[in-house]
Amino acid sequence: MKRYLFSAIGTTDPIRDFHDGALLHIIRYFSPDYVCYYMTKGMIDIEEEDIKKEGVDRYLYCLNMIKKVINKDFAVEVMRDEKMVDPSDMDVFYRIFLQKINEINQKANEETNGEYEILLNVSSGTPSQKATLQVIATLGNDKIKAIQVKSPHKKANPREDNEKGSLIKDVWETNDDNGTNVENRTNISEAKNFIKLATQREIIKELINNYDYSAVYELLCMLGSDEHLKSLVKSAIYRLEMNLNQIGEGLSEIENNNFIVNVGSDILKNVEYILGLGIKLKKNNYTDFIRGITPIIVDLFERACIKIDKNMINSICDDVPKNMLGKKRYIKNIKLDKIKVYDSNLLTFLNDKYLGSGGFREGEVSSSTYLLIMEYCLNNNMPKINQDEYDIAKKLRDVEQNVRNIVAHEIEYMSDEKIKEITGISAKKIYNMIVLFANYCNMKIDDEKLESYNRMNCYINDYLDKMFI
Repeated sequence: MKRYLFSAIGTTDPIRDFHDGALLHIIRYFSPDYVCYYMTKGMIDIEEEDIKKEGVDRYLYCLNMIKKVINKDFAVEVMRDEKMVDPSDMDVFYRIFLQKINEINQKANEETNGEYEILLNVSSGTPSQKATLQVIATLGNDKIKAIQVKSPHKKANPREDNEKGSLIKDVWETNDDNGTNVENRTNISEAKNFIKLATQREIIKELINNYDYSAVYELLCMLGSDEHLKSLVKSAIYRLEMNLNQIGEGLSEIENNNFIVNVGSDILKNVEYILGLGIKLKKNNYTDFIRGITPIIVDLFERACIKIDKNMINSICDDVPKNMLGKKRYIKNIKLDKIKVYDSNLLTFLNDKYLGSGGFREGEVSSSTYLLIMEYCLNNNMPKINQDEYDIAKKLRDVEQNVRNIVAHEIEYMSDEKIKEITGISAKKIYNMIVLFANYCNMKIDDEKLESYNRMNCYINDYLDKMFI
């Protein structure tokens, strides 16, 4: 396998304090077939001083000498950047280095048919140069490896230049790394894997915070992630899909409290459904939000009528079995004879409302029927309903009638602006009215419950951080 080395040149190259600089040390232990090093204006000036003084520059001299030590010839390419006088500009280095490394990558692929490595020296040069090469190594393909070289002193390199003023030949001769039993101070930087993992973690967190649990789960399966983390995300998927019976699988009792609201079983499904509508809203999924309001409006209106008189709905309706999605469910069918027995004035009221269409008819109770019953109760000063509560119900029914029917029966894009244009109110306000009316029906959806999805996300993200550490 051929190796291609790219490096910046720093003040500790080629030799400092009687030891290899990073460039020379990498060559010594990795034996590359090609070396390309980059020089700023400051490094070029040092090179020119060498040539004036000794007729040879220190970098090429030492590279030629190391060839003899490792008993291997290699090609050398020098990038002299006369215009680079500010070695702290990472943006500029990124463009220059990336372009050159891409050229090396293409060259290596052509020469070796894919059997090669590109080594990046991340220990020479300025902090900006080293950081740039580390980023390129992290984002690059698996052929690219970041190589770091530890200081021979196990701490920062000394600022004193003991070799200053010495001839380069003497500097080479006094290089202790040319001796025997010398420590190999190179290693392949693990920062690439660390940064890759950190990047993956942040991507996963972003998806979680955007409630894209299915995308997170697919990503975790692809990465071969921790099984319990996948269980947590799967439970979040179940919750958003309203598959509440499956949420507890793989979770402890304590964890369950973070994945479902703590309310009575009689209203759990309703509260979770409302919170799920809130997630559709947060994701700007206005079409699905509007499509989803009818089931909860019907349920809340029924509960409002039961709150007025707990016997009312059962007194005027029959529970009729209906097969839906392979399951037997019961729906409320309103009956004229039962209404007459319960309250003949209510039947008269309903017939008057449907006078133009031949009077009120029996059938499955809709939100419009429940709203008429609430209107009747309000007009007759029945307790547990007031004008404000009825007005909210009326607005919700108007939204359902004017907007929901559009998206339910037509292929129609829906935006918040379009909802405002049709109803005069925003989707957020519609959602707030649903929450308000749910609280009128004693569901007590407070701020803690409204934040329960974010609390669940925090729990998953905290577990992700622990796993990452």
